[in-house]
Amino acid sequence: MVQHKEYLGHYLEEFGTFEKSFSKAEPDWFQDIRQSGIKQFCEQGFPTARRGNEPWKYTNISPIAQTLFLPQFINLKDPIGFDSLIQEELSGIQADTFVFVDGRYRSEFSYKGKLEQGPLVLTLHEALEKCPEIVRKHIGKYAENKENGFIALNSAFLNDGILIFIPDNCETEKPVNLVFVSSDSHPNVVNNLRVLVVTGENSKLSYMESYVSLNTNSTLNNSVTEIFAGRNSEILHHRAIRENPEGFHIGMTRVWQDACSYFQSISIGGGSALTRNDYHVFLGQPDSTCIVNGLHITDGRAHVDNHITVSHLEPRTTSRQNFRSILSGESRAVFSGKIYVQRNAEKSDAQQS
Repeated sequence: MVQHKEYLGHYLEEFGTFEKSFSKAEPDWFQDIRQSGIKQFCEQGFPTARRGNEPWKYTNISPIAQTLFLPQFINLKDPIGFDSLIQEELSGIQADTFVFVDGRYRSEFSYKGKLEQGPLVLTLHEALEKCPEIVRKHIGKYAENKENGFIALNSAFLNDGILIFIPDNCETEKPVNLVFVSSDSHPNVVNNLRVLVVTGENSKLSYMESYVSLNTNSTLNNSVTEIFAGRNSEILHHRAIRENPEGFHIGMTRVWQDACSYFQSISIGGGSALTRNDYHVFLGQPDSTCIVNGLHITDGRAHVDNHITVSHLEPRTTSRQNFRSILSGESRAVFSGKIYVQRNAEKSDAQQS
């Protein structure tokens, strides 16, 4: 059995190797996020405690802590027949599609139509060159490294990822489809996936995150999505998970909403041995609204944990949570919904079911 100190030493050693690959062109503040991440991870580790661990009390993540996953920061050769599997997976999708394989962006599998003037969809590497001020202002501000070990680990190995930026008074002509594929390139891989979404005033965005396994390996997809919804903007967010029963999926979604903004998220799917959908939405300004829904289908011994938190920080804010699960075999599903209403958040309206 892997002990606490052993897995910390493993990831610290992997970070040392990863650190040597840092580009000198990257700004210091971006590298500071990584350094903060590995420091926080070494202090916190994975939330495996069975007592005094309220957010994780229904989900045993010891199998993740006991597996020494390898962070993916090098390009590995695709398995035989991989191209045809990808093409089959993407056939019929009417959207601007951006494909990541084992955590790395793959332009040859992606399809981007002509975006209207204004909206930007860039890898994090591209964003650091073209609009570093946007990344610096928002990344790590809503999903903080000190919150838990999974966010800290994601930040420590922050490498490839994507920025969706919709300026004021703009909208995308077609939905944006982000596809994260786990291949058969190597067993026991952890993909630390990062998505940053920023919408300006009076803007509209529809986008999907899809997580797909084309393997039977034990893989950990450790994803962090940070969303800033600008004043009077509208975001429609879909999250689809179709992974193999040997894998693990930890999804952290953090949302900050400005005044009069509207955020709707629908999470569907399942399949992993352990799936954690972890949302925290901050209704940070008056008259903002969020709707967070989910439907998950599990079988075998799968476990899905929907941990949803909404914080009403200002007056006249509205939230809805609605989650359903269809279970078979010995599978289990958890819904833990929390609503916080600040004293000054008068006339707020919150419901969950």
